[in-house]
Amino acid sequence: MSSVRSLVGFVLLLGALFGVAYAAGALAGPVAPGLQPSSTPGEPEGGPGGGHGHGGGH
Repeated sequence: MSSVRSLVGFVLLLGALFGVAYAAGALAGPVAPGLQPSSTPGEPEGGPGGGHGHGGGH
């Protein structure tokens, strides 16, 4: 029975850790609110940046 109790304890600890991480993320808010995908369907290769890769080097 101790292995079942250990498993249940581990699952509860994992759930609590997930809950704390989720709450911290919700408080922090979006990391990059204006971030958009690099390309959308129907758009030419490279997107609006003109094919400069990951948006750097302008």
